[in-house]
Amino acid sequence: MLRIITSISLSLFILASSNARPLVKCRQDSLARQTSSDEWESGNFEALEGLTVRRIEFHGIPNTPDRVVRRAIWIKEGDIFTRAGLERGIRRLNRLGLFERITEGDISWQKGKDVFTSNEVDFIVRVKEKRRR
Repeated sequence: MLRIITSISLSLFILASSNARPLVKCRQDSLARQTSSDEWESGNFEALEGLTVRRIEFHGIPNTPDRVVRRAIWIKEGDIFTRAGLERGIRRLNRLGLFERITEGDISWQKGKDVFTSNEVDFIVRVKEKRRR
C-alpha cells in the first residue's frame, strides 16, 4: 500500500511502502571511506557464493537516479549472492546504455570482518556515465 507524505515547506512528495528500498543516492565513497582501499578486493566472486549481500553502492552516477541502477542490477541488498546473478546484473546495466561498458573489474567487494557480519558482503560498483546528447 502506498502512502504519500508531503512537506509543505519544501513541497516535497515522497512515495514509500512498507517494503520499499531507499531511493536516496549514496554519498561518494561512503563505504570505501570506512576502511582502507587495500581491504577491498576485485574478482574471485566464486568465494562469495552463498553470502548475504549487505550493501551495494554505485559510484559515478551523478545524473542517473539510484533507483534506476538498483532496478537493473538484479542482485539486491539482503539477497544471497550468486555469480550468475552478478553476471546477469552486469548485462542488464550494460543494456541500459547509460554507462560506459561495465565489467567485473568495476566491482569491488569486502566480506564482513566480525562475528555478526562474517557471512555478509558489501559491493561498490564503479561506473562512468556516457555523455548526454
